[in-house]
Amino acid sequence: MQDEKQLQDRLMSIFVGKLPKIFVERVMVSDTIDSIGNEAVLITFVLTAQGAAELTGDQTLDLLVDVQGEFMNKGDGRFPIVGYATEAELDEKDAA
Repeated sequence: MQDEKQLQDRLMSIFVGKLPKIFVERVMVSDTIDSIGNEAVLITFVLTAQGAAELTGDQTLDLLVDVQGEFMNKGDGRFPIVGYATEAELDEKDAA
């Protein structure tokens, strides 16, 4: 299993390598379980408003493949669950 800070840094590198830097502000990771009870990690790429508007389905799929590859290459058996949000959406969720 990867250290949280190292994982965040690596995921940011993967994202920036795939997409222009303006798209993402930060990466959040937290341990969770998947729908069948296995260990998983929830990954949230926090996007700029511009990034959220411009991100395409093909880009999210390419990024998901790279993230899954990262977990396999590092021998991290957790399932990566990838999501996207803007700071405003996170603030809205926290307020609810």
